[in-house]
Parts: sequence; structure tokens; C-alpha cells
Amino acid sequence: MIRILLTIVRFLSSALVTILPRKKNIWLFSSWMGRKSNDNPKAVYDYMKQDKQIRCIWICKCYQELERLTNNDSEAYYYKSLRGIYYQSIAGTIFFTHGVISEFNSAFIGFTTRRVNLWHGMPIKKIGFDDVNYVNRTPFESKRWYLILRNEVHDYYVSVGEVCTNILASAFLVDKRKILEFGFPRNDKLQSNYDYGERIAESRTKVLYMPTFKKNQSGNYDIDIDAEFLIKKSSELNIEFYIKPHPMSTIDKTTLDNISDCESVFILKTDDIYDDLPFFDVLISDISSVIFDFALLERTILLFSPSFDEYLSTNRAVYEYSKIISRYMITDWNDLFDTIKSKDNTKNFSIEALNFHANRADKFSATKKLCSYLTKSHYV
Repeated sequence: MIRILLTIVRFLSSALVTILPRKKNIWLFSSWMGRKSNDNPKAVYDYMKQDKQIRCIWICKCYQELERLTNNDSEAYYYKSLRGIYYQSIAGTIFFTHGVISEFNSAFIGFTTRRVNLWHGMPIKKIGFDDVNYVNRTPFESKRWYLILRNEVHDYYVSVGEVCTNILASAFLVDKRKILEFGFPRNDKLQSNYDYGERIAESRTKVLYMPTFKKNQSGNYDIDIDAEFLIKKSSELNIEFYIKPHPMSTIDKTTLDNISDCESVFILKTDDIYDDLPFFDVLISDISSVIFDFALLERTILLFSPSFDEYLSTNRAVYEYSKIISRYMITDWNDLFDTIKSKDNTKNFSIEALNFHANRADKFSATKKLCSYLTKSHYV
């Protein structure tokens, strides 16, 4: 009941804010519940801040991230501060990874503010109204009028291709004409200027392991890793094995201690994984959307999950096309390293993943296409 009342109050506040004139040149950015300044919004921000006609501002829900941005000379405000509320009330366009409520103070986002949902990857696990758990939160969660009441009607979405577009249309009850198949802006960062051919000729193969988060039997999101096995196998193959945990996952202290002094297994710490992806030769993941991003580099992608069948039966439902993923899934650690050693291309998911992209011929131009489209529209 309290949630419904708060929703109504926010709706009335948004209606009042809508009376204020929009400043078409003010574009606001926020990502990952307002706690980060990365992902697709960061790519658009970096591109548009070069345009002197557009004023780019970050809105944060985390003081630590706010401080980091301001220390880097970026204009940023806390979402409940007076300035934050002011700019949210008059902004012409907002960009986000999840939703208006998730990333902004939705009570101060007017109905005429243009909303661009950049999302945060090719959906594999069911999202939005395709996710039964989401729909069942309230009796009227899937009603169109409730989307309006919650101030979550979005003007544009960004997609990588037809399959992604169909999913977004279904998950968010949106007309496909609002979905722009330009690709995800964050992937433009994968086009690095360094000489990849020269690097692989003079260094060990770099392998990146990025498992998605999933509950184990104890209900936690721990990554189950045998440090001694990883160290032994990585040393035998003379590879550098990097582990990038999901933000919601944890690695136990014993494992971290075993890895800390190792010269072949490392924990990758980075603010933005898309700055680092171009430096890896092989990506190992499971049902994380990063597999579709890394495919643009046309390198090796190995799908690995020791408990894949268990995950499908106990965690969030996945989309029908994931059956393709199942065919490539490796479920045993020894088989995984044997595949790395043999370079068995029949297990390489890269070509399959690349087919999901509509702009394969011009694959690092998503940000330019999106920004050109938006700046030519009626708002600017």
C-alpha cells in the first residue's frame, strides 16, 4: 500500500514538473542505479561532451561516485540535491541503463523529458514483463496505465539486432519503431588503437573469465573456484588467466590469498571492463551479455558453466534463443582447459554471437549513429 501511495505522489510531482519548460540542450546521464558512471551512458557522455551545444551532466545516487566525477572535472550532482533536482526538472533528454526510477529522482522527471533507455546488454535471462517474478510484484504491474503512473514510459531503446529488438519490444511493451538497432554505444570502446598483432606475438595468451552472478545452494552469489587447479593448469599452458567477478559475486578469502602471489592467475580490478576487453585473446563466460559484445572483436569465446542445468532449473528463466548457447556450453574444468589448449574452434561461440549484430559491417559506430539521430530530432 505504501509503495502505491509513493507512486501516486511521484506521479503528481512529475505532472507539476512537466509544466516547466524543457532545456533542450541539457542531457542527463546515470547508470546502474545511479551508483556508477559507466556502461552505455558513459560512451554517449564521452562522445557528446565534445559538442559545445549540449550540456552533459551526471546524476548520482552515490556520494563516492559523485566525488570521483567532480574530481575529474565532470559536472555531476546528487539526485536529491537542489541543483540535482533543478536539472532533472528542466532536462531535455536523459540516458540510463535500467529505468527512470532506478537512476533518477523520478518525481522530478517531467513527462515531456525525452528518455533514452540504453539498457545494459543483450538479454539472455528474461527481463521486464517477460520475467514472471517482475510481473507478479503487484496485481497491475503489467498494465500500461501503471507504466505511466510510475513514470516509466521511455521514448527510445537501443538494440544490437532483430533478436534483441523482439525481446525489448516484448519485455517493455514498446512499439518496435522506438527501438534503434544501432548497437550498444559501449562497444565502440572495443575499437582500440593498439597493435593487437604485435602484442600477441610477444606475450602469453590472455584469458578472461567473467561468470554471471547466480545463487549457489546456500543462497549466496559466490564464485566457486579451485585456486590450486587454476594455477596448475594456467602454468602448464603458459597463459595468463584473469578472473573478473560480477559486482554481485564474491570470492572467498582463502582463494584470494592463494591467487595473490601467483604469476599466472589474477583478479581483474577495473572501473570499466570495456576499457580492458580489447587486450584479451579468449573470453570465458556463461550467460552474460558480454559474450555478444566480445564477439565484435572476432576472437575466441568459450561458454562455461559447471552447473548450467542446475542454473536453468533454479534461477531466472532464459529466452528461447539460449538453446543455441546450450550447444556450446562446457561444463567441466578439465574440458575447458583442454579446449583452450587444442584451440578447438567447434566450441568457439564467437561467429554465432556475431550473427546477432545487425551492424556487423560497421560495428564500431553505434554512438555516432545514436547521437546523430537524437541531435537531428525535434529536441535540439
